[in-house]
Formats: sequence, structure tokens, C-alpha cells
Amino acid sequence: MTIKLNFGDDKFTRWSHPFSADCTIKARYKSWEATARLVHDCDSTIDNYDCYSVEQAIADKLPKKEIAKITELRESYLKDEWCFVGVVVKVYKCGIELGQWSLWGLECGQPGSDNDYLNEVANDCLIEALDEAERNLERLSKFE
Repeated sequence: MTIKLNFGDDKFTRWSHPFSADCTIKARYKSWEATARLVHDCDSTIDNYDCYSVEQAIADKLPKKEIAKITELRESYLKDEWCFVGVVVKVYKCGIELGQWSLWGLECGQPGSDNDYLNEVANDCLIEALDEAERNLERLSKFE
């Protein structure tokens, strides 16, 4: 499901559900169009992060409750109940992509998470993508 909106505050609305068929949100700002898309991060796995290591938690002498939580997260990850994603933001003018920014290795769909931080990441990436688009447009205008 794609959410379309006009935004005056330079922000995207939240994803209705990060695992919907189309994990894209779209927005317009002045003469710019922008998309933010969740993309499965096949380079990140739970074993890339010490914070999900039961062995590390035991070595760090974390409380049993924390170790149980890590174990539960590992089990739900292995059941494909959550994953790591990248947030990719692209900015267009007249249908031409002029800027892009992304951030990868983000947890998505963890039990008990509403994934609101993914929207914050999208909005942060939007600022960078707009900056890049404006620089590229300025460079292109010198060719006239």
C-alpha cells in the first residue's frame, strides 16, 4: 500500500505496516517528488551484531532477563518474524531522479516495535537526498 500525501513540513507519514506488499511512501514538496522505500538488507544478519549474541551477553554478565530477551529475539529472527532493512529515499524533479540517500542495517518488525524510528530515518534521509538533488540541479543548470 502506497501512502501519498502533500507535505509542507518536509516529512513523510509513517508506513502503515512495514511488511505490506509495497513498502513505499511517496510525498511532494514544492516542485519535488520523493519516495522512501524499505528494502530487505541481505548483507545484515543477526550474527553481525554483538547486541544479539547470547554468548556475548553471558560474557558481559547481563541479567538473565536480558539474556532471555536476546534469545527470544534470535528465535523470532530465525522464524523470519523480523529482519534488517535499508531505508532508501529518492528525490525527483519532473520525473528525473536527482538525489538519493539511504541507511542500512535497521531492525524492522521486531516483536513489540511499532517501527516509528524507520519514519524518523526516512525523514533524516530526505533532508540529505534533497540537499544532493539541489546540488545536482545546480550543476546541471551550468550546462545551459
